[in-house]
Amino acid sequence: MPSVGVEEGLRVDVTVVGGHTLTGPFVKADAQFFSTDLLAGKADAPGGADVVAGHMYFHGRLNGGRSARGPYELPISFPGDVPQLG
Repeated sequence: MPSVGVEEGLRVDVTVVGGHTLTGPFVKADAQFFSTDLLAGKADAPGGADVVAGHMYFHGRLNGGRSARGPYELPISFPGDVPQLG
């Protein structure tokens, strides 16, 4: 389950939180999973992520602008049941 924090209105920082049941207990990961900074400013306000067949698909504002949103894709794997991009 992601924990999302918004910075400066458009910047996003996602940290992974996991547990073995829907009622917890939950453990928050030590490292950032996904953020505007990790995308090197190529997509502001990323959101709407889906994971399909080893890929995470999401949308975000294109090239830091406010006039258009577009789709993005990143490879994702789960070593040791922990999501990892790249």
